Amino acid sequence: MLDVNGGIPGRESECLRWLVGIVQEVADLPLCLDSADPDALRAALPLCRRRPMVNSITDERERIDKLLPVVRDHEAMVIALCMSESGPPEGLDDRIATASRLVGRLTSEGIP
Repeated sequence: MLDVNGGIPGRESECLRWLVGIVQEVADLPLCLDSADPDALRAALPLCRRRPMVNSITDERERIDKLLPVVRDHEAMVIALCMSESGPPEGLDDRIATASRLVGRLTSEGIP
């Protein structure tokens, strides 16, 4: 899997679409679209020839609410980071609680 990131502010959608196209001209690997911008993902995911992955989703309410529909609609795999509204986990118990919330939310939305 190749990670592609078109993170140029104000041009991410255009750049991510371009990257997906240009990378797929030379590589027949699945792509991991590295973006938190739902509009850029919505534009680039349909261009992926193989099942894509989204890098990444967190347990931050606003971010997960925006990204889940895009991930689900395009049947993308997802990297889930153990980050919440309060930032990185404070310890093992916090990490496990965050991971459990993320897995629960993802699976309840139909994302394996």
